[in-house]
Amino acid sequence: MPQNTLQETLDKFELRDADFARIRAVAPMLIEQLDAFIADFYDWMGRHREFKMFFASNPARLERVKQLQAANWTTFL
Repeated sequence: MPQNTLQETLDKFELRDADFARIRAVAPMLIEQLDAFIADFYDWMGRHREFKMFFASNPARLERVKQLQAANWTTFL
């Protein structure tokens, strides 16, 4: 992402260095509980009709999405 676009995005969401410092401070705790957070999220999502329509016929797809979600959050944190 070009630097000016990055800065525009940070400004749009009012993200500052202090925000990233707070995220880094809690990252170890969040990573430790990440699998539980993801499981809870997808359990909640599983109560929605649209979710069932997309994932019911392909449990392997759901597992892959969970893995990708974990990888994404781990990279972010």
